[in-house]
Amino acid sequence: MKVCKECNIEKLEMDFHKKRGRKGGISAECKSCKKTRDSLYYQKNKEAIIIRTKKYCQENRSVSRASAAKYYKNNRSEINHKKREHYRNNRSAEIMKNRIWLANGGQAIKNAYEAKRRAAKLQATPFWADVEELKRIYEECPIGCQVDHVLPLKGKTVCGLHIPINLQYLTAFENGSKGNRLLKEHTA
Repeated sequence: MKVCKECNIEKLEMDFHKKRGRKGGISAECKSCKKTRDSLYYQKNKEAIIIRTKKYCQENRSVSRASAAKYYKNNRSEINHKKREHYRNNRSAEIMKNRIWLANGGQAIKNAYEAKRRAAKLQATPFWADVEELKRIYEECPIGCQVDHVLPLKGKTVCGLHIPINLQYLTAFENGSKGNRLLKEHTA
């Protein structure tokens, strides 16, 4: 047990941040007092902090991107959960935001992406592919499912072909979760 120097309340040691240079290896103020103090400091110096952070990020772009990528990799499921929760709680606002984006030139970006996707699919379709079978697979896709490539057309380690044997039905959630990756069950 230790008494916080700010609130003068006796708390468990786990309620204090670790600090090597201090006696006992923990800070003098508890986590909640530190959080309050940091929050007040941020409110008083918000503009300066934002400017300093932007400047640092611009000067150290590769470090910032690497740090963000590492954080995302380590916290992917938590981040995606928060995004889904935010969308559920703000569905109408998100739909409106998407409509505004489409109206302000987003449609052109979407069209360019879809054209690039169609071109990749055409390049991945060999001359000997059974086009009628491909059409049948897309037409017979069960409701609530999407047609997915087992081996991605443009994966990091392997590029699959747009042929019937490389297609599978997945739910929208499974397909979105899989993304452009090769599942472990399909590796050696």
